[in-house]
Amino acid sequence: SDAPTVTAPLHGSVVLSCSERCSGVVRWTVFSKRSDPLAECDQTSCRSVKEGYQMIYNQYLQGNLSLIITEADYSKRDWYTCECDGRDVCDVRLQIKPFPTVKVLYNGAAVLPCTYKCSGVISWSCNLSDPLAECDQTSCRSVKEGYQMIYNQYLKGNLSLIISKADFSKRGLYTADCDGRDLCEVELQIKALNSTVQIQSGESLLLKLKRSDQVEVVYNSTEAAGSSSVKICTVYGYKLKCKDNYTQRTSLLPDLKLRDMKKSDSGVYTIRDTRNNEEIQIYTVTVRGTCLVWE
Repeated sequence: SDAPTVTAPLHGSVVLSCSERCSGVVRWTVFSKRSDPLAECDQTSCRSVKEGYQMIYNQYLQGNLSLIITEADYSKRDWYTCECDGRDVCDVRLQIKPFPTVKVLYNGAAVLPCTYKCSGVISWSCNLSDPLAECDQTSCRSVKEGYQMIYNQYLKGNLSLIISKADFSKRGLYTADCDGRDLCEVELQIKALNSTVQIQSGESLLLKLKRSDQVEVVYNSTEAAGSSSVKICTVYGYKLKCKDNYTQRTSLLPDLKLRDMKKSDSGVYTIRDTRNNEEIQIYTVTVRGTCLVWE
């Protein structure tokens, strides 16, 4: 049968269960490092070979060969093997509960939560890069502009990182490190902006862009039954390329302008960052007829 999987909370203790009678030497290892025991037992005693791993002697005598991991972190995610006199008796996979995800609006402020006591230096980084912000017992420092921690919160165990303006360059996996030990991991994602636009037939639709964007504009009609999404334009810096039936109606000055809108142009226009495969902004557009009705 398939080996069981045990999911542990980050920094929590976890038991990898194994029930088997063994009158000889029981040894736990990581599957990929079979020559490096973590903990072991024989008829006289149990020993913790590597700090943070242990077995219980009286349980071993009763056929309970379980391994206790005192503090599970991401570095301990792996397949573990229990063997009796060199014979495999149990395989267990250890996973850590998924790190939390913070999702904020494009260019919005973000707070990445982390609650632990750290008496040393706490430092935040993204995707294993250089430090962004850090605190110690005397003060907090913003190492890179746009990132900060609050000193009085740090003293109380609130180690959260504040990102003042989250754009797509800031998405990724952030790690809080206390004196070289990972405490928290938080993934930052960016939500697309949603806008509702109502214009009259014959007017122009403006889709806001940044010059640094490498984007595509995808259109989904709300007028045609059973229609699918169609990529109508791509923008690379100052270069605009559109489908033939849109070329004469579009310009980039500096936003993307779609002229002479008709009722049949109603629908959803999505601006997607092709470099990061992310939706930046979604416009839900309604084009009204030329006759105005005043209420």
